Amino acid sequence: MAQLPALHKACLDGSLEGVRAALAQPDAPQVLQTPDADGRTPLHWAASSDAKHALIEALHAAGPLDVNARDASLWTPLMIASSAGALRVVQWLLAHGADAEVAEEGETALTALLDHGGDAAAAIHVLLGQGASPAGGGGLARFLAACVQRDQ
Repeated sequence: MAQLPALHKACLDGSLEGVRAALAQPDAPQVLQTPDADGRTPLHWAASSDAKHALIEALHAAGPLDVNARDASLWTPLMIASSAGALRVVQWLLAHGADAEVAEEGETALTALLDHGGDAAAAIHVLLGQGASPAGGGGLARFLAACVQRDQ
């Protein structure tokens, strides 16, 4: 992995003190939206865990965030949060305009959650409530197969 800017690294590490220090720098408004070498913004790194929710709030307080930004793999922060089963982050992103239907090669936030997010029935309920289609990202069969697999 290439050297990350300080704000990105603090978000990756889950360091609220590091985030606050980086946001205090004069270039913070630009860095807030600047992708790193992997195309990830600080929000992408902070979206990976509910334990990082305070970091997201700090980022949001510092300036506008693109909740639908895509990284080099074309994943959005919502897809990352969903794949991690980070319910609070999923809820926050959806409340701030994240698009639950964004797809990349058949992967949506809902299918990322089903494929990678562990036991996250509440997050599935939230995504479906926000209009995420179980028929997207590979079809209803994929959605049902993932649900059955989780039940076993």
